[in-house]
Amino acid sequence: MDAVLYIVRHGETRWNQQDRMQGYLDSPLTDKGKSQAEIMGDILKAALPGDQAVAIHCSPQGRALETAEIICERLRRDFSACKIDDRLREATWGVWDGMTLDEIEAHTPGALAARATDRWNYAPPDGESYAMVGERAGAWLRSVGEGTHVVVSHGITGRLLRGLYMEMAKDEMGLLDQPQDAVYRLDAGVMTRLER
Repeated sequence: MDAVLYIVRHGETRWNQQDRMQGYLDSPLTDKGKSQAEIMGDILKAALPGDQAVAIHCSPQGRALETAEIICERLRRDFSACKIDDRLREATWGVWDGMTLDEIEAHTPGALAARATDRWNYAPPDGESYAMVGERAGAWLRSVGEGTHVVVSHGITGRLLRGLYMEMAKDEMGLLDQPQDAVYRLDAGVMTRLER
């Protein structure tokens, strides 16, 4: 792949504070989340020359869009030019979307333990497994053309984008971190974490 990718997770949301699984649902960024988006925008501003052509891609979900808008402000780029792509959505937890881990355990006893033993293949009721999200994330990666691309996405989806790019083993991908205040540069087969 000749593209240079900068992978960003959305800033903290109210549901992140409450340890609620957002999946396909949404909650707004907190003040901390907005500050994190500004930090990531500043990291990108330092990494990207001001006149460099950059394509900005974003999940269609509110928390990612809100983060992308703040990043665009910091980069002095036109937010309306962002390429919104459904393949960058977060994994849905299905009927568990909106629940905390305790609520999930009460709703479906033992399911979280089963998921922990095989995240790649385990899908929550009406939800997505890592394999399912990996298919769409991989399709997005294969579709990216040359040039520099900023990608604003989510925790699981971002993990998989990075892991697939680095050709990691399936179980390793699930161990990757999910920061909300750092940027990952993927370039020439190398992954670099950029922080303030």
